[in-house]
Amino acid sequence: MGLTRCGKSKWYCLVGWGAAVLACSSERPEFSKEKPSPSSKASDTTEPVTSAPPSSDPVLVTTAEPPDTTEPSDTTEPPDTTEPSDTTESPDTTESPDTTEPPDKMCEGSDCAAEPECGNSLVEPPEQCDPPNGLTCSAKCTSIVCGNGILEGAEECDDGNANNADECSAGCKFPKCGNGTVEGAEACDDGNRIDTDDCTNACAKPNCGDGQVDGDEDCDPPDGKACSASCRAIVCGDGIAEGEEQCDDGNANDRDACTSECAFTCSTGGEPADKDRCDIADDDSNCDGTPNDHCECVGKVETTCGDLHQSKGDCAAIVLDCAADGTWPSDAACAPQLEEKCNNDGRDENCDGQVNEGCECLLGETASCAQLYDSLGDCAGRLLGCTADGKWPEQSNCAPQVGENCSAPTPGAGGAPNPSGGAGGSR
Repeated sequence: MGLTRCGKSKWYCLVGWGAAVLACSSERPEFSKEKPSPSSKASDTTEPVTSAPPSSDPVLVTTAEPPDTTEPSDTTEPPDTTEPSDTTESPDTTESPDTTEPPDKMCEGSDCAAEPECGNSLVEPPEQCDPPNGLTCSAKCTSIVCGNGILEGAEECDDGNANNADECSAGCKFPKCGNGTVEGAEACDDGNRIDTDDCTNACAKPNCGDGQVDGDEDCDPPDGKACSASCRAIVCGDGIAEGEEQCDDGNANDRDACTSECAFTCSTGGEPADKDRCDIADDDSNCDGTPNDHCECVGKVETTCGDLHQSKGDCAAIVLDCAADGTWPSDAACAPQLEEKCNNDGRDENCDGQVNEGCECLLGETASCAQLYDSLGDCAGRLLGCTADGKWPEQSNCAPQVGENCSAPTPGAGGAPNPSGGAGGSR
């Protein structure tokens, strides 16, 4: 004997031996947890202990012991409603009765399963967990799984993958600098707040020129006076000529070729330098009276391949920088980067001074099969488009299709190709 809920209805039914419905109620009854007394066990089990008066809301009828299985139980019959029982009170008639009819037979199969109630701390199919806790169990009693592409529980994000290099980590958290894990666009993450080590507090590698002294840098940014291009302190007398220093011989002797102020002077009687410096304007380190006399270019200046090497086409706009030794890059730096393209943009990608050379047609142009291959009949008017490499499609593209007659001439077809896109540039 047991209590079940029939299907998705709100009726609770007491089921006896042989799956017989004994009685039903629209409210879930509460059963006493006390064990029956010995006197109750000795009572006659063939008669119900209590019976319900007739009403529109059936009352659950219980029995103290299951019926004798050797003989059919008479408890499968509903209680006699012709005479009310003197052991129960009539239901309160002030409340409207439930008009839903109780089931008249035992539910079967999936109808017998009670509708799951998420949050009752019981895992009932199809629930995967219960109760919801926001960490491993969602508000719908489904398991929270990081990486399923569904944002749930305490997840900050869930992009459905385990890639730590994108904007959502494998742990379903947004990248956070300082957590010791390289994520998203981070170049590094050492998990500390030391801004002067090999990984900054912005999770970036130290970079000379970023205006922040970090890593093994002495200074930043470089200024050519006190801070070198490699973010090292410029110190006269360290034997390294840097910044605005004309020279640095590592000593403080003003009578040699380099003074204690790291400058050449021809009036000191020292040995002049072999040649002038080209990274400093008006330098006359060789004391010949002509500053920068061997330099092709001086300082941080630039030019273009068109001005320096008379390059053509796209190559003419390539920018060249003056080298520290006062020389310009060779014309190899102006070599073409692309092959010629057959289009109408007017560019000379291969820098030979010609546009669209070698092209049969330009991208976007069309011509008929009659114009290209003297096709007849239904095939004559078929249009072909110029390919990306500037070629017309092969003649096989003008072959007759099913149901076409390409043997009879078509009035008006034929003649030379007349591309619809127009011819662009020389071919």
